[in-house]
Amino acid sequence: MTHSSIAESSAPRARPQRAGVRRRKVPTGPARWLLSAPLLIFLGLFAAIPVVYGVWVSLTDQTVLSSSINFIGVDNYLTVLTDKAFWQALWFTVWYTVATTAFVLTTGFFLAVLANRNFPGKRGLFTLLLLPIMIAPALMGLMFRLALNGNTGVIPALLNSVGLYVSLFDPHTITAMLVVLEVVQWTPFT
Repeated sequence: MTHSSIAESSAPRARPQRAGVRRRKVPTGPARWLLSAPLLIFLGLFAAIPVVYGVWVSLTDQTVLSSSINFIGVDNYLTVLTDKAFWQALWFTVWYTVATTAFVLTTGFFLAVLANRNFPGKRGLFTLLLLPIMIAPALMGLMFRLALNGNTGVIPALLNSVGLYVSLFDPHTITAMLVVLEVVQWTPFT
């Protein structure tokens, strides 16, 4: 093997062009901005402007019914940060997010391992698992509300038949019920 043949074999080879296929040329200069303008205008109108306006309103004492607007700086933020209800809502949000994420990932992983095996009824199980995703979330909420109704719901009737008398909408049980409903609805996405 000669020196020139080694150099030729180690050089990167260009991909062969298929007949009739041309590579697209990426626009440069003003054409790039002209083609991007509709997206940039859309993002400006529906994303950037509302965010800037929201920050501005948060720095004023403006309400829906007020006719005068006074700049008050960060007083609204200080009020929120010293409010006990804000910290309770923040704690609930963090707890709910961590709990639902942990349960959804755990059950999703279990179902993925199960789905990787062949067994009788696998297609039927897939249909049942994907049903909550195929139903609109608003309709799913209405279905859960009917199924959990204390007077006519299927789930309270089943619990009562085995001797469990639990009010599913009691303040002590509603948080756990919300986590269960979230897991049932979104586990198939994982």
